[in-house]
Amino acid sequence: MEQTIIYLGFIGIILFIGIVCTAIARKLKLPSFMFLLIVGVILGNITIKGKPLIYFDPLFLASLATLTLALVVFEASSKFKLKEFDVLSWQALKLTLIFFAFLLIFLSVASKFIFSDLSWPLAILFSATMIGSTPPLFFVIKKIKVFRLLEVEAILNTPLGIVIPFLIADFLAKAKKVTFLGVSTQLTSIVQQYIVAIGVGILLGIIIFKLMQKIHHYRVVSQLTILTAAILTYVIAELFEGSGVLAVTTMGLFFGNVYIIHKRKLLEFSETLSYILEIIVFIMIGFTIKISFTPAFIARSLLLFGVFILIRYIVVNISFRKGFTELEKIFISLNAPKGIAVAALVFSLALKTAMIPSLNLVLDLILVTLFYSVILSTIIVRLSKYFIKVEVTEEEQIKEPKPKKKKR
Repeated sequence: MEQTIIYLGFIGIILFIGIVCTAIARKLKLPSFMFLLIVGVILGNITIKGKPLIYFDPLFLASLATLTLALVVFEASSKFKLKEFDVLSWQALKLTLIFFAFLLIFLSVASKFIFSDLSWPLAILFSATMIGSTPPLFFVIKKIKVFRLLEVEAILNTPLGIVIPFLIADFLAKAKKVTFLGVSTQLTSIVQQYIVAIGVGILLGIIIFKLMQKIHHYRVVSQLTILTAAILTYVIAELFEGSGVLAVTTMGLFFGNVYIIHKRKLLEFSETLSYILEIIVFIMIGFTIKISFTPAFIARSLLLFGVFILIRYIVVNISFRKGFTELEKIFISLNAPKGIAVAALVFSLALKTAMIPSLNLVLDLILVTLFYSVILSTIIVRLSKYFIKVEVTEEEQIKEPKPKKKKR
């Protein structure tokens, strides 16, 4: 009982600090992610008599990581709606697929070259994680083409940036040694896991759809049903030795593309809970993962991030030969901030460090890249008036320049 009170106290402290950090970040017009991570790093280095100030049982962390990942994956995949696909959505899909292919090839090679300690599978794991992004900060507007493209791209690449890296990590955790023979012997098992995951996701998606048609009038019950379904889908898939992440993604895609009355309102509860978990996760990964901030690591990670931006710029130019100005292409290239999806993935992968050698280096790279990408995106959005002729205001809106009245 005493340990439970201690954990609840720690969570209360973390949430309070997170709320204060978020308020300060909004006041300064800066992303809260950075503040939360920095606070987490500071808390992780505070010790009392050789013991950390805040600590949690590994089992509790594993449960929290599973809950966070399930909710983030469901929320991200449920935003993908085929009926809303338009020309811009197809352009975003083209950008996402080409960018993902280039990352797997060229960023993996660069990662292996710059960090020779990385194995090829881990280099590919890192590169696959880099596809995920969140819409640039400080604006919510759809009528401007560039912003709408970045928003749709984030919706498309988030499930991809969670599912693929997690499947790679899951394979590496189960394979003692990655060889061509080992891959071939496990191929059947992997296919079975995917089939089980997709089957569980579709089955529970149908069940939840039928259930929601009958109880959609009871808003609170419906919201709890969605939350419960996301968690149960993950757990059931894992119990049947399938991929919980893929199962939740499948159910989220199904849920997002079927008609349910008041669906938007039903998702509000999961979004609120996701926000609470976002605060906890960003602070926790700050003191759970110990990043080696040596000059050599910072220099090499910055070089690798530069390669990432260069690859994105090349892909943007390949994907959009027409329709965007050169400055708009640069704006798109420099705006690929990482968010809660990547943080949740890192938090979950941190539990596999004992099973995957050198995974800590990959997690360090992902976290510093998250830092770099958010900082760069913040700067570029502040300079949006130069790139795309619109200005971001404190109210998180964009003021378009008013057309001059013609003289009669």
